[in-house]
Amino acid sequence: MSSVRIRSVLRAAIAALAIVSIAMSSSASAGDDRITRRGDCSGRSEWKLDVRREDGGRLRVRLEIEGGRSGQDWHLFLSDDGVNIFSGTRTSEGGGHVEVRVRTTDRSGADAIKAAANNVVSGESCTGRATL
Repeated sequence: MSSVRIRSVLRAAIAALAIVSIAMSSSASAGDDRITRRGDCSGRSEWKLDVRREDGGRLRVRLEIEGGRSGQDWHLFLSDDGVNIFSGTRTSEGGGHVEVRVRTTDRSGADAIKAAANNVVSGESCTGRATL
């Protein structure tokens, strides 16, 4: 093999290794350990659903609502694969912020987290989903 041919093969091999290395690090950093979804509610508020895999076979689920009025009650519901993991009422703080955090078991396979919220005063509603 000529030295030109060897250099050409080496360049191709190095390029292939670089591509594989980048692909592997991207999937690891993008990770399957966290997902965040956002959306608009039926009124002026916005929701954010964050699901994070933790050590010990647990998931941390956080639902936040922003943009409503402060001092209003919200009914909040969270489920994981159809199993209720939270149901309760929270009163919005300054800036209309409402938040609930729950830890639950990381079930086998993909966890389909569903969130629903309803403002008792205004009737505004929010729904969101995230699968981890």
